[in-house]
Amino acid sequence: MKIETPVLRFRSTKEKRVSQGYLWAFRNELDFREKDHAPGSLVRVESAKGRPLGFGFLNTQANLCFRMLARPGEMDGEADLEGMIRERILRAIAWREERMPSSQARRLFFSEGDGLSGLIADQYRDALVLQFSSFAMDRHRDLVLETFKKVLKLRVVVERSEGGSRLKEGLEPKTGVLWSDGSLDEATLSHHPIEDGGLKFELDLLKGQKTGFFIDQRDTRALVASLAKGKTCLDMFCHTGALALSLAKGGAASVLGVDESEAALKLAARNAELNGLKATFEASDAFKSLRAMSDQGRSFDLVVLDPPSMTSNRASLGDALRGYKELNLRALKLLPAGGILVSCSCTQAVSEDDFLTTIQSAAVDAGARIQELFRLGQPEDHPRHPAMPETRYLKVRVFRKI
Repeated sequence: MKIETPVLRFRSTKEKRVSQGYLWAFRNELDFREKDHAPGSLVRVESAKGRPLGFGFLNTQANLCFRMLARPGEMDGEADLEGMIRERILRAIAWREERMPSSQARRLFFSEGDGLSGLIADQYRDALVLQFSSFAMDRHRDLVLETFKKVLKLRVVVERSEGGSRLKEGLEPKTGVLWSDGSLDEATLSHHPIEDGGLKFELDLLKGQKTGFFIDQRDTRALVASLAKGKTCLDMFCHTGALALSLAKGGAASVLGVDESEAALKLAARNAELNGLKATFEASDAFKSLRAMSDQGRSFDLVVLDPPSMTSNRASLGDALRGYKELNLRALKLLPAGGILVSCSCTQAVSEDDFLTTIQSAAVDAGARIQELFRLGQPEDHPRHPAMPETRYLKVRVFRKI
């Protein structure tokens, strides 16, 4: 017997963004009664005048209450749901296998970019790390897990479902080993070995930032290595040392990495040892450290700024931009003429224009004239959705102080 999919309509004139390809809708845009739908339910949406717009998942507990799954004609309702989830995962894996078959650190699934909002999957050699940040994907976790296990040679699957987006969905954080063949214990997972970009790393898959590694900075690591030869380098927010060690590998005269996490710095020192590279690591608050260095008149030929996200919403965008301005202003004061600034932002709410304008404003206040050399973003295993600016979150700008 065919299961009828519930139908919701947009409020008058509120469907424009979704009609143009945007994948999210918010509480004030849809006309619904909360009691009618369990969180994560599949629903069919229509315009205010009854024009079909597609199928997606509803969670009335969240302000971001609707996530589009399929446009009209792509599916016929609940009967197609599991097949569609499975097919999108397999398609995403196939693309990575084609483009980066030997990579030991790759994002296999990138939420909206790959067609399932709220699902992240990162592979580190024979380990997979999953994040379920939407109610719908959490409801289908068994299907997701089994699909990945069938096509990948894995020894362990770790869950890192945590953070603000999950709480907004009405879900509790979940972390730990989701599945294992029994060959890896927790001690091993806190020092999981991989190679990336010609460097060896040990990752903490259970407690490290993000899913244990900054896969999205792959292209940035290659670029800074090419710029580093003979230079004195500073890597702020260095975490476990991936960018710092890329600088060292590129022939830097010296590398100083700064981060406030003692645990991350222990892994950074271990990673330097693994690669036979020299770098100094310091535990300090980055803002205070930069201010002290500039007040002391210290100088570096190349400075990398790669802070964590400054905000998760536009309400505090002003504070985030002020933070970026302070960091870049202090960094520019550390550079001599000809010095290089590599400035990164992974704050989704900060647009590319806002980021560039903020750095230019910092340059004016620092009494510096700069020229832009390179623009980078996340690599190809983090595909962007053309209608979703939220999927273009990473911004990397490289400047020369002249």
